[in-house]
Amino acid sequence: MESKEGKKFNYKITGLVAIAVVAAIVGTLTFTSFQNNSDLQTQSIGIGAYVTVEAYHEDGTLFQKWEGHNELVAAFRNALVYCITGQGNTPPNIGNCDMDFDSIIIIDENLGPPPQGPVLSSQITFTPENCSVQATLEIDQCTGWIMTSTFDFDTLSCDPNGSDCPKISDLIAFSSVNNSILNSVALDPPINIVPNDRLVVTMDFTIPS
Repeated sequence: MESKEGKKFNYKITGLVAIAVVAAIVGTLTFTSFQNNSDLQTQSIGIGAYVTVEAYHEDGTLFQKWEGHNELVAAFRNALVYCITGQGNTPPNIGNCDMDFDSIIIIDENLGPPPQGPVLSSQITFTPENCSVQATLEIDQCTGWIMTSTFDFDTLSCDPNGSDCPKISDLIAFSSVNNSILNSVALDPPINIVPNDRLVVTMDFTIPS
């Protein structure tokens, strides 16, 4: 990440910490099937995430916690339709149908525009526990995944009493392969970071039955 002119930001990104959170559903697609003239069955299929952000000072004190839902970006929703219906392998603004969302970006509102901030690869955990994406039996198959990234600011250079320290205002699940965005999360209020702080970001995605 390039530093904003006149400021000395030096982020050191280390470590991965898994935190379990409860998944929530945002938005649904509804499909209706007619079994006979009088029998109507409706199912809802959606994808969404519940996001947890925990900010710690150097001594381990949790000084701020944010929890809430994400918003899937329009380009990703369009890409799902594009790829699932076999329109090709290159949906607009996503790159290709091999969508590998493997990283999290935290946006520092002091570093823009355009939005900027450090990027960190995520630890990916499939859910429920002990499921397998290779399983052939439904009971063993996965219905979601958790992305977790830990951002350490132990080499950050800024004045804790000034206005030049990072102010984390947004989070993004990001594909380092396609340079594309899965979701966007706005933090309200933003999280103010000082040297030696730690930020743990967890995004819990689920696909309900």
